[in-house]
Amino acid sequence: MKFYSLLIKSVDRLTSKAVNIQLEIPEALKSTFHFIPGQYITINYTSNKGSELRRSYSLSNLPGEGALQIGIKELDKGANFSAIANRELKAGDRLEVSAPEGRFTYEAS
Repeated sequence: MKFYSLLIKSVDRLTSKAVNIQLEIPEALKSTFHFIPGQYITINYTSNKGSELRRSYSLSNLPGEGALQIGIKELDKGANFSAIANRELKAGDRLEVSAPEGRFTYEAS
């Protein structure tokens, strides 16, 4: 799986345990990150201890909006990227992100 370094455009608090993260898509990667409703991306995050965490998140915005948007709820257990996303990530940080994938999609007719 190939990952691309994307800039976090914004981190907006939705609840005390959930954030909305918008990732900026550079012009050169617009076609790579074109998606249809129902697809998801995988985040590859390397902690400051050197361990690699991979988590997949459904895209929550409309295609063609110029960014990728995901919602992340903080979980209480496990190797916890959700806690990092909710407590540490901020606009200007970068995340390693896969191109959108998934076949459970919707196409309007």
